[in-house]
Amino acid sequence: MHRALVRSLIYPLHERLRGRPTMRLLREFRATDRKTPAELEAWRIEKLRGLIDHARRQCPYYADVFAGADTLQHLGDLARFPTIDKVLIRAHREDMAARNYRSRLFQLATGGSSGQPLIFYTDKVREASQLAAKLRAREWWGIRVGDHQVDLWGSPIELSSQDRVRAFKDGLLNQWILSAFQLTDEAMAAYGEFLSRRRADFLYGYASVLARYARFLEGRGENLHHLSLKGAISTAELLLEPDREVIERVFGCPVINEYGCRDGGYIAQTCPAGGLHIAADTVIVEILSEDGKPLPTGEVGEVCVTNLWSFGMPLIRYRLGDTAARVAEPCECGRPQPLLARLGGRRTDTLVTPDGRRIHGLGAMYVLRVLPAVKSYQVIQDAPDHLRVLLVPGGRPSETDLEVPVRDGLAKLMGEGVRIDVERVDEIPTLP
Repeated sequence: MHRALVRSLIYPLHERLRGRPTMRLLREFRATDRKTPAELEAWRIEKLRGLIDHARRQCPYYADVFAGADTLQHLGDLARFPTIDKVLIRAHREDMAARNYRSRLFQLATGGSSGQPLIFYTDKVREASQLAAKLRAREWWGIRVGDHQVDLWGSPIELSSQDRVRAFKDGLLNQWILSAFQLTDEAMAAYGEFLSRRRADFLYGYASVLARYARFLEGRGENLHHLSLKGAISTAELLLEPDREVIERVFGCPVINEYGCRDGGYIAQTCPAGGLHIAADTVIVEILSEDGKPLPTGEVGEVCVTNLWSFGMPLIRYRLGDTAARVAEPCECGRPQPLLARLGGRRTDTLVTPDGRRIHGLGAMYVLRVLPAVKSYQVIQDAPDHLRVLLVPGGRPSETDLEVPVRDGLAKLMGEGVRIDVERVDEIPTLP
């Protein structure tokens, strides 16, 4: 589909039909780039006050937590209030949801890279804010709505919906998906022809998958320079420097580092000057010590986010478990959004099937995260034909609700000839 047509008509119509004010928010977020740091700070404080007041009035859990929040004058005042984490959200999810948003809420599940998947509520305005912030940051690199996007991606939700209707819609939006879970040499050999046929403008995918594809091409003496890609956006995992180097060398384009998560939201992205800018119009990022106290700029600690658009289910001072540090110096690009140095986070292993196929470890996470009977889990592969799955159940589910869907889902992912042993445990042991 013609890029300009998608940009001016089809994508805006798509978002409107889905009830998401994405294009309006995109225009607002573009204006953020022209604000001074002081103007941006004032806007964020006002937005935070509104979120906290809403949470106190509409969410039973926050009624007592935010008593006395009227005195909030600075972003640093957030430190007066307690943090939340996945364990607390699981225990209080219904009381955290806003009463006046109930009819507009829908559920999402995290991938559970920590072994503890989380089901939480969101709404269309929050989702639109994340999309708009992402689109705004891509424009820093000349990537616009309607440009041809190919994702090295694919949870079972995305892949199973590649039917005629989904394929037609993807084509209308100039977006296509290549499986990140079936990384055979045969499949990767065909990717180049697909990218050329779709005239890809940029790639989007897991850091490890982009790097694996780049190394595959380099091993064959091939590259993607002929595509003149605008960028390769690395997401969902920690981007290692050797991976960045091989992707840039083989793809012939810059690697754009995106940081976010499904529950915490879209958090940060690099600009062409190299700064990892916090999406300050969608999230507040704190860096905390082990005992939950804010750390000074430059010190490494745990990432804690407040999503400023999470009115359906406010996530305020949500501890992610990733590590990072705030950067004091402004970016050379001149944008007002503060900078982050990300130092640690998620990195996912690969599963190997008996016939030699390599499957991204997130495939197993996507199978397990949607099962309400699974509280936490660990998948251990000690041989290509054997998986050992440790599960901490939520409550006392039957075998039909727990073991059967776990075995069926993983068997479908791995293929024939794999023995899957499922064990119920009281807690997940720490691996050496």
